[in-house]
Amino acid sequence: MPAVPPLTPPPGTIPLARQLLAREEELAERLDESIRAEAEAYRAEEPVPRAALHASTLGNARQVL
Repeated sequence: MPAVPPLTPPPGTIPLARQLLAREEELAERLDESIRAEAEAYRAEEPVPRAALHASTLGNARQVL
């Protein structure tokens, strides 16, 4: 029975995978920052006091009941 050679990736595959993973992480970080900035800008334009939000939720719950 012939010996099975160990599985090894083709040359250059591991560095490429590391490079792609680093790029993916960088893009994910940028997206997170962008979403955070957009959310902060939205909150600055339309601030909703917690008490008003709570009262609105209670009012909606009473209507359902």
